[in-house]
Amino acid sequence: DHRLFKAGASSEGGLTGYEGLQAALGVDYTFAALDLYLLAEYLFYGGGHLDWGSAGMDSLYLSPAWKLVPPAERIALFDPSMRPLPFARHDYLFLLGRFTPRQDLSFGACALAGIDDLSALCTLFVEHEVIQGLTAGLSFVVPLDMTTFVDSAEPGEWGSLSVGFHYLVRLTAKVRF
Repeated sequence: DHRLFKAGASSEGGLTGYEGLQAALGVDYTFAALDLYLLAEYLFYGGGHLDWGSAGMDSLYLSPAWKLVPPAERIALFDPSMRPLPFARHDYLFLLGRFTPRQDLSFGACALAGIDDLSALCTLFVEHEVIQGLTAGLSFVVPLDMTTFVDSAEPGEWGSLSVGFHYLVRLTAKVRF
């Protein structure tokens, strides 16, 4: 992040060496005989506000009661000294598997996982090309974190309390012309 290095400091103070660094590494492979595509990507995001040892997300908000506030009203509790960032932590993993049994049909699953707090957005999807150039899709998204399994756990970045929903069903139509 050239702006961070030009300013010489992050929002937290001086640079420690990784704030402006973003790095990704991925691998993908297609099993042609099985019509199966697999992808795995790792992202290091140095600019995240939360350090590796922080268990919760309380430091992003002015009040620890942020968990009790509806998501639509929660933005008012966000600490204004924190600049808005796409990710709050540092280590992420994206996994995707897509099976294409026919040229006009594919389905699979993917997950965006926050490694630091063991949270993830998990998605199941199916796409069907109804006619040439028109593809209909259906996906089901579930946020998971440790609170899904243990009520007393701290909410994770991609958990339902943080993202504001328990599940999401999405119906899409893509038109190519």
